[in-house]
Amino acid sequence: MSFEHTSENGVDRCFECFVDAVTEYAIFMLDAEGAVASWNLGARRMFGDEEHEALGQSVSRFSLAGDAEAGRPEADLAEAAVAGSCRTDGWRLRKDGSSFWAHVVITALYDGQQQLTGYAHVTRDDTERRIVEATARTTTAQALRVNAATDDFLSRMSHELLTPLNAILGFGQVLNMEELTPTQRECVDRIVMAGDHLVDLVDEVLGLTSLRSGAMRLSPEPVHVPSAVADAVYMMRPLADRRGVSVVVEPMPNEPCVRADRRRLHQVLVNLLENAIKHNPDDGEVRVRCEPLDGARVRVTVIDAGLGLRQSDLDRLFEPFERLAAARSQVAGKGLGLALTKRLVEAMDGSVGVSSRLGEGSSFWIDLPVTSRSEETDAGQVPPSSATEPSHIARRVLYVEDNLSNVRLVERVLARHPHALLTVATTGGAALARVVDDQPDVIFLDLHLPDMSGEDVLAGIRADPRTAHIPVVVLTADATTERSDRLFALGANAYLTKPFDIYQLLDIIDDPTDEHHVTTRAAEPDVSPAPPSPSPSPSPSPSQDDMWSPTADVAHSMNNLLGVILNLCALLTRSATDPAVIADLAEVRNATEQAVDLVKQMPSRG
Repeated sequence: MSFEHTSENGVDRCFECFVDAVTEYAIFMLDAEGAVASWNLGARRMFGDEEHEALGQSVSRFSLAGDAEAGRPEADLAEAAVAGSCRTDGWRLRKDGSSFWAHVVITALYDGQQQLTGYAHVTRDDTERRIVEATARTTTAQALRVNAATDDFLSRMSHELLTPLNAILGFGQVLNMEELTPTQRECVDRIVMAGDHLVDLVDEVLGLTSLRSGAMRLSPEPVHVPSAVADAVYMMRPLADRRGVSVVVEPMPNEPCVRADRRRLHQVLVNLLENAIKHNPDDGEVRVRCEPLDGARVRVTVIDAGLGLRQSDLDRLFEPFERLAAARSQVAGKGLGLALTKRLVEAMDGSVGVSSRLGEGSSFWIDLPVTSRSEETDAGQVPPSSATEPSHIARRVLYVEDNLSNVRLVERVLARHPHALLTVATTGGAALARVVDDQPDVIFLDLHLPDMSGEDVLAGIRADPRTAHIPVVVLTADATTERSDRLFALGANAYLTKPFDIYQLLDIIDDPTDEHHVTTRAAEPDVSPAPPSPSPSPSPSPSQDDMWSPTADVAHSMNNLLGVILNLCALLTRSATDPAVIADLAEVRNATEQAVDLVKQMPSRG
């Protein structure tokens, strides 16, 4: 910006043509005392003063009263005089009393003898930009708060869903023990399969939300890759057999070990194998390959011969709810498995990728840091459970639970045990009184009771010398590591998460102190309280991944599965004649309707 210097009145003046041309800026000259000496058209439009009104006015006239009283305008001039210029932002006052947000540049002007002659004062109205930025900051902060609240809601909702799912799967297992026709048994199998899919969906959503919030805790340790692959293949064998798909594990050189969370690596491998088997043609082949990379990492690749993917689809493949080829092939799924896989692998300091050609299948790979097998421990490895023959001695069981569906389920399960005698307490106070009177052989304890917490009940049992010896098994949908560790510290003997396996329940009745049952505390995701979120930064805005939240796709998938269960219940009820079967189907239907009501409460993004 150029200025013409004159000695008239010791004031610098702008070129007249420049002053007239620039109207989007308020440009005025101040004398050495900070009084207005010239005034351009832009200044008149911005502040509302005619030139004759503005001339001679102190620069403080254009600041808010608080700033003027605090001497801020004079301080800005003093800074410009020392440093040569001053840039500042703040509210400025118009003639009509309204204010606007201004960006101001003040330049000190000197004569040939370096004597201060005045100031060039250039003001830009930044109100619109400030509003846009403030709106963006507010929107970002609100979105982050809503996102966190949605995650918390979904996490709690998912835990609540496990209660009716426990009844659906439990009564499904009970029904499979009955004498059924082949058609009826097929329907029951489909009910159990739909329930399993619902549990998988809940687990995946819980995994995504806890990883996103930083609440999932991992326990890295050396993991033997061939053993991890063999375990995952064994779990997926029934699905592969149903499809006629053969799973071939290529020889793994040097028996590599990686540093990873053992259970999370198992979950990743299961997800990749399930994905490959589902998208493979019937009677096809899935291959698993392991190879070292640069001596520091190990790559495990799962290769299928399915439909493959377009190159344009690969970038979206690991986003939540993207199903791509699955949608075209009508393969069942929710679009969460690969998204969770990516986040789990990256949380274990690894990377994940895919290569694919349309019509030629896909190869999914994970890279993880290699480690020495000599460091491998047996931590987390649980010896297979051996079946225990039911005791012929009467077993007194106290079940502390206020949910009627769960009570009926355990009643039906224990009806299969020839010597189990069940007593129910629906409140914590009643349980503490009954345990003293009845002296049960085992106590099944729910954590959420109407009058007190299950933890308080457990503490009361252990504090009383008359009951301290009685085994207590916690049955709950709350699978957090923090909660399970606290309960074991209080004296719980086992920790079964809903939905629990009824055969394991029967096994525990006969030997509740068996060390194998204690290992059930590691059967669920590690989720600990999330650390406080930092204050949102004005920029950049949250990424699409950061802003992930449950969409209508979750509720849609759940409703579809619950609808299948309700339809199958109706079909079975029409053909059933056994009163016990009809009663069990009614329990499944009631639990399913409870789940439907919960799903209706789920938030959606749209």
